[in-house]
Amino acid sequence: MTTLATASISAWVPVNPMSKQRELSYLLSHTVHHDALIAVLLRLLGEEPAGDLGIAPGTLRHWRRRRRAGC
Repeated sequence: MTTLATASISAWVPVNPMSKQRELSYLLSHTVHHDALIAVLLRLLGEEPAGDLGIAPGTLRHWRRRRRAGC
């Protein structure tokens, strides 16, 4: 187990490495969510965003596999 110092807590707080992975996964998911909202706003303003803006990495992989399979 590692420790992490935070600005809001003066003591050292133990951090489980798995919680770091979970937090990073949530951060990625939430970032994709915000990117999707930005893509919608861009389209409403008449702009076309990059093709993969706001699309989850897993969805992009799935689409590539389907294209390769000829689906």
